[in-house]
Amino acid sequence: MYYIIFATSRYRTNSGGVKVLYELSSQLNKHGHESCVYFRKRQTPIERYNIRNLEFVLDKIKQGAWVIYPSIAKGNPLKAKNVIRYALGVRMYLRNKKTYGENEITFAYNSYISKGVGNYPILTTPHINLDICKDYGMARKGSCFFVHKGRDVPRRPELERIEIINTTSEQLYGICNSSEVFYTYDDMTSCVEEARLCGCPVVLLKENSDKLEFLSENKYGMAFNLSELDWAKETVHKFRELYIEQYPVLFEKQLKLFLKLTSGVGL
Repeated sequence: MYYIIFATSRYRTNSGGVKVLYELSSQLNKHGHESCVYFRKRQTPIERYNIRNLEFVLDKIKQGAWVIYPSIAKGNPLKAKNVIRYALGVRMYLRNKKTYGENEITFAYNSYISKGVGNYPILTTPHINLDICKDYGMARKGSCFFVHKGRDVPRRPELERIEIINTTSEQLYGICNSSEVFYTYDDMTSCVEEARLCGCPVVLLKENSDKLEFLSENKYGMAFNLSELDWAKETVHKFRELYIEQYPVLFEKQLKLFLKLTSGVGL
């Protein structure tokens, strides 16, 4: 099988969705299945990722390769016969669904998105570098906060200190290693995981979030209100332990289903 990942952006470390797409290609190659990333504009080659041009991917498509489109992509711009939709968000998937073909396969990034778009199979692609996203044992003081998709949530200025905005992964991990608490208005961001992997407990400032069930799948180090902060501080170390224990195993099972559903078709 050959899989073409249709990227909608150059690779950058301050976007979880972008990292997921590029890492999916890397994971497929790692597991012995040929894959590449296509982005319509030229970009500097990245050793970890097999980035190809339009001529190359069109030739592979003629041979029957699969094209994996993120939910932000409308229609089928590469005119591929074999198409996989990768739902990385509920709103964008539902908005663009009317442009999708009838015989396409859909996978969702996590359980919350899956329920929101039609209970499709889940494929939670690992995209966090655990070698650098960790607790370095630094002295901690003060707090940091993240807004992004939570800009409509009422602000708590008394809790806001260092804002996480347009930071690289390395910058984010440095801030999380020196902060006592990570406050977030955004209830669907990989920063919630990354902060806890760095040993920084997280407090969700969005009341009545519809994602609490999903976030509770591994709640260690996570507070859904300020009254739970002490518990989050006490348990944040357990988050990394469970994450490392469960995440790779779950992904292996999900990838097997992904490969099963796409086998016998295409290259």
